[in-house]
Amino acid sequence: MKVYKYSALDKDGKPVDGEHTAADKENLLSYLRFNDLTPLSVEELGESQDKPPVPKDPSSETSATASKFASSPFKTISKKTTTVFTRQLATTLHAGLPLLRTISLLHRETSNAQLKAVLGSLGKKLQKGASLSDAMGDFPNIFDSRYINLIKVGEMSGDLPHCVGRLAILMEKEQALARKVKAAMAYPSFIFLFTTMMTYALVAYLIPLFSPMFLASGLDIERDYPLTHMLMGASEYATDPFSMGIVVALIIGFFLTLRIASQKPAGRLVIDKVKLSIPFLGNAIKDITAARFARSFSTLLQSGVPLVEALRQVAGASGNEVVAQRIKGVGRSIQGGEKLSETLKKADIFPDLLIQMTAIGEEAGSLPDMLERVADYYDEEVEASIAAMTALLEPGMMVIIGGLVGVFVMGVLLPILGISSGMENQL
Repeated sequence: MKVYKYSALDKDGKPVDGEHTAADKENLLSYLRFNDLTPLSVEELGESQDKPPVPKDPSSETSATASKFASSPFKTISKKTTTVFTRQLATTLHAGLPLLRTISLLHRETSNAQLKAVLGSLGKKLQKGASLSDAMGDFPNIFDSRYINLIKVGEMSGDLPHCVGRLAILMEKEQALARKVKAAMAYPSFIFLFTTMMTYALVAYLIPLFSPMFLASGLDIERDYPLTHMLMGASEYATDPFSMGIVVALIIGFFLTLRIASQKPAGRLVIDKVKLSIPFLGNAIKDITAARFARSFSTLLQSGVPLVEALRQVAGASGNEVVAQRIKGVGRSIQGGEKLSETLKKADIFPDLLIQMTAIGEEAGSLPDMLERVADYYDEEVEASIAAMTALLEPGMMVIIGGLVGVFVMGVLLPILGISSGMENQL
């Protein structure tokens, strides 16, 4: 190790002088750039026996933040942010920049505080000689096993830029699919929320305006106008703070129970079984799962991951506990000597086309390419299913809203007509 004396400018343009021990001048320059220092001059002082004093590391605070960030299971970075980072990493590596310089550049340019803390920690570990996959392993909430495995394959093969590029394409495809699903659910969700609010407003504010008149009219509301009687009862319930408090508490309790259950394998299994059994929606979920499975599996195989290990990685990233368990069963069957297409058919969770294309890929020796084509096909199928579902939901929602409005109109109008008829008879 050699001792270097340097002069540099910090990120605010202030001069910084100091000494640092490094293996060579290139490592020293990487150290300075990573710590947001622009080198002006570097002078070698000689061999080092003791560690010389170094300036305060500007990234120490972000490293501490990253340690806390990694230790908390509840903190993570959005998939969108991770996808953008992966694409930037792939592009920069393809440009020929060294890995440490790339991480330093992305650390300096990112505006996301959480990602900046993570990149700061990655840079520190890389400076100490750790591999990128090992450094990312400290953040399992951000980089899942599939992500780290592809990085590790790239490091072992010496083709990290290519593997990161494939990973970026995979994540971008998954993000595009997720956006389509969210966009399709946005309109029904808005209509459902609007309908709920409108119904409550009519029950809580409209019906009480007419209830005194109906009760004072002398009409037998319960016998002659059951619809109006039902609305008046609902109005009393909706305007009672204690009753509404119970309803709100039950709703909150339901969603909390659902959230807690979704964090445990047994709970996720039950929830995912219910999702798959819902008419029409269950078929769409199966198509989405097939697309995700085929694309992830293809990417892992193209990167050189062994078949059984690739299945294990895909199972963890499937997003559905039922599918994950079936895929794990497929992996065990393959270890027992069965063909992939046969075990996928026995799993009884994937569409026939995926199984047939897998069988063709096995016979032709082009399984990754076939799976990629299947993934493209099911992407289109999901888009068509979403479009069909949206087309059916729009008129269905309008019918529901019209029906609710009709109920309230009839519930209010019929007693008024009865009162008018009684007045005419008296005259």
